[in-house]
Amino acid sequence: MNELMSTKEIHNLELEMLIEMDMICKKYNLNYYLAYGTLLGAVRHKGFIPWDTDIDIIVDIDSYERFCEILQNELSTKFYLSSPRTNKNYESLKARIHLKNSEHRKIHIDIFPMVGAPQSKIGQKIFSKIAYINYRCYFIKKVNINKIYKHNIKKRILATILKIILLPIPSALIEKVFKILSIKFEYKTSEFICNICGSYGQREFIPKNWLGNPKYLEFEGYDFPVPQEWDKYLTHMYGDYMTPKKTNFIN
Repeated sequence: MNELMSTKEIHNLELEMLIEMDMICKKYNLNYYLAYGTLLGAVRHKGFIPWDTDIDIIVDIDSYERFCEILQNELSTKFYLSSPRTNKNYESLKARIHLKNSEHRKIHIDIFPMVGAPQSKIGQKIFSKIAYINYRCYFIKKVNINKIYKHNIKKRILATILKIILLPIPSALIEKVFKILSIKFEYKTSEFICNICGSYGQREFIPKNWLGNPKYLEFEGYDFPVPQEWDKYLTHMYGDYMTPKKTNFIN
């Protein structure tokens, strides 16, 4: 069904999803921030980047479990929150809101966990590598290779080999490593934080005070919370973020 939908139809559904999520967050005093391409869209377009087809938010790790539990219980029957806890076939360590009884990849909100991080550059590099490898191993173990890579035989073969290599490693162990990494550096006392499910390497690490008390920016006619230092965040992530580049927001 999703493959037949226009980008505008996808955006409308995701905006509906975001509005509902935001209402639940206000009801339960839950904090989050627009991030990545969604924040970039809010600043540059006051809405979706025309070719972007998902929504990204970030939530601090201390609030993450409660955030997801409340959404799981409060979302309308139209939407569903997938996570390793709620869906044994879901292939990501981060949570995602999507249409219920529908493939989760095309229309969704990604909920990225921000965790405490090392201060040193070398520490951040090591932490990032371990977290990324762990994250990708979970994906490879869980993903349906024939479905996701049906048009790419090279990736299908490589993923099959990796699946075989990972067979002796239980998914529960990867989840445990993820939890250990998530609390390795206490969020409250960390100067730097990062998205433990991110793919930007060193750029994922930002000073925690950049989030601060949220500001609000317009996104498709509604106001949503963004990092206090959103300009520093976007410059750090994308450089000259006001110059459109179709690959500069993907996560």
